[in-house]
Amino acid sequence: RLTITSLDHKERRAPALRQSQRQRSAPGKITSHTLSNGLQLVHRHDPRVPTVYLQAAFQTGLPSETPATNGINRLHSTLLTMGTTSRSSADIAEEIESLGASLRASSGNNTTILSTFCLTPDLRKVLEVASDVLLHPTFPQAALERERETQLADLDDALEDPVKTAFRTLRKQLFGDQHYGLPRLGSEESLMPLTPKLIQQHHQRHITGGNGALALFGDVSRDEAIALCEEFFALLPPGSPPASHQHSATGTGEILSHLDKQQAVLAIGYPGASAVSEDAPALELIHDYLSNMAGPLFTKIREELGLAYFVSATQFHGLGTGLFAFYLGTSPDQLDLARVNLVAEIARLAREGIPDEPLQHSKTSLLAADALENQSNRAMAQTCVINTLLGLGPLHHAESAKRMAALTPADIRKVAARYFGGVEPVIATVLPNA
Repeated sequence: RLTITSLDHKERRAPALRQSQRQRSAPGKITSHTLSNGLQLVHRHDPRVPTVYLQAAFQTGLPSETPATNGINRLHSTLLTMGTTSRSSADIAEEIESLGASLRASSGNNTTILSTFCLTPDLRKVLEVASDVLLHPTFPQAALERERETQLADLDDALEDPVKTAFRTLRKQLFGDQHYGLPRLGSEESLMPLTPKLIQQHHQRHITGGNGALALFGDVSRDEAIALCEEFFALLPPGSPPASHQHSATGTGEILSHLDKQQAVLAIGYPGASAVSEDAPALELIHDYLSNMAGPLFTKIREELGLAYFVSATQFHGLGTGLFAFYLGTSPDQLDLARVNLVAEIARLAREGIPDEPLQHSKTSLLAADALENQSNRAMAQTCVINTLLGLGPLHHAESAKRMAALTPADIRKVAARYFGGVEPVIATVLPNA
């Protein structure tokens, strides 16, 4: 009973002319410009579809928190679009949704990002609302109470999750009570004292021109993009980036936790790479190889030996030092044997790296994903704005792809040996209550 109606363009041009038209409509080059307040703007003109994506990124995240303010970035980003001095939360939602546009804020390990999407004719209006959110947020008390309760509920769930518990304790042991050792959700002790005034002070300290970057990708010319961003976002105070980006990971040893669950979880973590490290492409390949269902962790520990419900690897690149971790979930009676085999696979990786054929498969997978991402204005805007914010430059993704393509098995062995060979990790285990 399905009915589908399609109204399609009738081609009238000769093939050569159609090809010429496609070439004229191809995305332009990625360029950069610095606004009068120091805010960096990255732009790509793409006339193929009449839409525009904005990504505004600021360096915040866990390095900007202390044990006393832990969790403030999550609350800050959640409340950012919930009212300004001239607009209520309902006003913002109605203005944006009436245009079929979107406006969202989020926070991560190192950044706070405000994202928008709209049709080209609505760009001025959407940028005006987005700039109002950044310039004049009010962080209403009622919204703060509501979102704090939600964050506390998420925290309670995380405290009962064996995988999240393993990584929370692992990161605290590895990094200590600072930056990446702090849980992103915070704690009840840190969340309860937070007030609109404290969140406003956090906003004023970090949401500045010198501590941020913009990316505007889509159907808008470079000159218009510069003019609009100068008009709306150059009003942010100049500010400056944080004084230090060097956050270390020095902890080692083992941590044991217990939960009222029937599952055992093991996580083994090593200090990872800096976001600006030349080792990042090699570690991306190693991560793809290990987390793949055809990789050695899954095929050996889960498929051949049947020792785990799940097994994989994860990583993040930090400011100074990141994290690379291996983890699995198993039954308590199989934990010891699963651990022996996981440690053996890590040792094999440090000793042998990645065999040539799997390495080529990982390269193909990651480079194909990168090529697909290049077609998306949303994804590319976020990639370029974060790379710009971290000092890597807007074209870093292309340079990283070239370095990845050139890596040899010997290169991978050197990096694997450097990060996992002879390095004492942090080992976090979560077991059922006795």
